[in-house]
Amino acid sequence: MKHLFFTGVISVLLLTIVSCTPKAETKIPQGPTEEELELQRLEQERLVKEEAVSAYLESLTEAERIGLLFLVNIEGDKTYSAVEKYDGLDLVPGGCLLFSFNIAKTDEQFMTFIDSIYEYCQSHDIQSFPYIALDQEGGYVNRLRALTSTLPAAQWVSQKATVQQAFDLYDSQAKQMRLLGITMNLAPVAEVETDDNAQFLDTRSYGSLEQVNQYARSCVNAYEQNQVLSVLKHFPGNTNVDPHSGLPEIIVESEQEIQNLIKPFETLVSQTDVSAVLMSHARVSLPDAQTPSCLSSFWVNDCLRKTLGFEGLVLSDDIFMAALEKNGFAPLEAAEQALLSGVDIIMLSEKRFAAVAKQLASRAEQNPALADRIAQAQQNVVRYKIKCGLLTYVQNEDGSYCVQNAFSYEDLKDSRLVRLTQFREEKKRGQNLYAAILSGEQE
Repeated sequence: MKHLFFTGVISVLLLTIVSCTPKAETKIPQGPTEEELELQRLEQERLVKEEAVSAYLESLTEAERIGLLFLVNIEGDKTYSAVEKYDGLDLVPGGCLLFSFNIAKTDEQFMTFIDSIYEYCQSHDIQSFPYIALDQEGGYVNRLRALTSTLPAAQWVSQKATVQQAFDLYDSQAKQMRLLGITMNLAPVAEVETDDNAQFLDTRSYGSLEQVNQYARSCVNAYEQNQVLSVLKHFPGNTNVDPHSGLPEIIVESEQEIQNLIKPFETLVSQTDVSAVLMSHARVSLPDAQTPSCLSSFWVNDCLRKTLGFEGLVLSDDIFMAALEKNGFAPLEAAEQALLSGVDIIMLSEKRFAAVAKQLASRAEQNPALADRIAQAQQNVVRYKIKCGLLTYVQNEDGSYCVQNAFSYEDLKDSRLVRLTQFREEKKRGQNLYAAILSGEQE
């Protein structure tokens, strides 16, 4: 009995001790946070949209796909027409580069000419509408001086206008350009003025590093928010040698001097949503003294892409410039090397590019690295066209996306009178903004 009694007591004591011992907390698995869910959703959406871009490219003809790699000049100022064939199909470039002789005498004539590019594409079953580009820096580099409000040179802007006034001036210019049909502006110049480049750049630089950072940022932001996508130039720099006639040689003797050279581009790439960077033809003594920057994997891929983290479009400068051809880089070799270095778009001042395009495609069949690089470049160009409003994503009922043209020629034709009215009103605003800066200068 005693044994049973003590056994019972001990059992009670043990139960009491166990019941009084704090229970270990049971960890309940926590689900993803709202922030994590949103990141997952965005990543899934990105992947689905990438599939849409790939599907869009597959839907294009070979002529359209290869054309995406080129930004070339076109003929005339009245009605557009393709001047070449590619495997029997009309060859239209990814982008049309306008010079002064492409600018019609009146705003209505110019707008009609730009609209005719899309009319031609639509009537000839060319699915990929080209973007329209020109150099509209201001001052003497001003293709639209006869049509838009006054746009002074970068140097004038940084010396006479506040940063806010500069932004307003560029904002008005961007609105005018977009109404006319321009979707890419090869501006601003992001190079700091030095003794080594002042003669060549002249009034095209904003001046000091601080001035470039402030005013070029205003320029980029104004154009980008109006879907006129901007192009920083000329990376990594220039000298007083004109690349139209010779090859600029930039002398640097240390890593610090390289950092000083690229600093304005680094700042603008990190602080703006700039869409593109145009490469210089200049050779830099370190670390790749033999190769023009636009053909150099170091400057395009290692420096601009990886070090500066730039994810937008990279353009070559004109590969027909004497700076390249006189130094052993014929157009075909230059185009191939530029693409392999990381360039997305080959710029040509010539109107005919079918021969280069055909040979590039042929070389890509024998070179998987070139084929992969061309595919990447084509995807980048399609993303650019989406950003500037030429193409758009459309969501299907199953949640997938497709990519299609954002407008038709009929849309442009029907809206032309409205666009002309809006353009002329905006031109008045731009002229008033310029006058206000002038009046401030005279006070």
